[in-house]
Amino acid sequence: VWEKPDMVVVFNTGNAGELGPMSQSSPGNAKNTIQVGGASFLSPSLNVVASYSGIGPTRDQRIKPDLAGPLNIYGADSDLSVGTANCNGSTQGGTSFASPPVAAAAAIVRQYFLEGWYPSGARLASHAFAPSAALVKAMLIAGARLVPSWNNGEGLVAIEAVPSYEQGFGFPVLEAMRSGRPVEKVYL
Repeated sequence: VWEKPDMVVVFNTGNAGELGPMSQSSPGNAKNTIQVGGASFLSPSLNVVASYSGIGPTRDQRIKPDLAGPLNIYGADSDLSVGTANCNGSTQGGTSFASPPVAAAAAIVRQYFLEGWYPSGARLASHAFAPSAALVKAMLIAGARLVPSWNNGEGLVAIEAVPSYEQGFGFPVLEAMRSGRPVEKVYL
């Protein structure tokens, strides 16, 4: 990364949040990574950072995770027997599922600069440049919104503001741009 300052590195927090503060995993808690905690968005009533999502601070008191991502997927299942022809699916969760959508958002932000959309909102080759990883991280953080609740293992607790040790700066929201005007919000 020292030799490639434009390389964005994204990791999850791990699933040891019940251990309390400083439960996020390495190497995601490194200073220049984007570490992603997990939040459930299965229904409108669930907008909650998971109890098992690793929380901060880091050992040197930095805010980690940096962001929160969706940790639930609907995945394929098998009973590992070819004789039953089981092709069921189930809802699964874990912070490993939360970091890929945030990595994709980072790729979209990077592409925004590479294609020259900034600052005019129109694609101009003369404005194109390769953004640093720090700029990509800053853009994701600047566009994040609060995940309002945290399941602390004993129940739901309101999260009043970000940054917090449970979700960092929140859930990244990208705005799709056409002719310099926001047309829709894209939620991961």
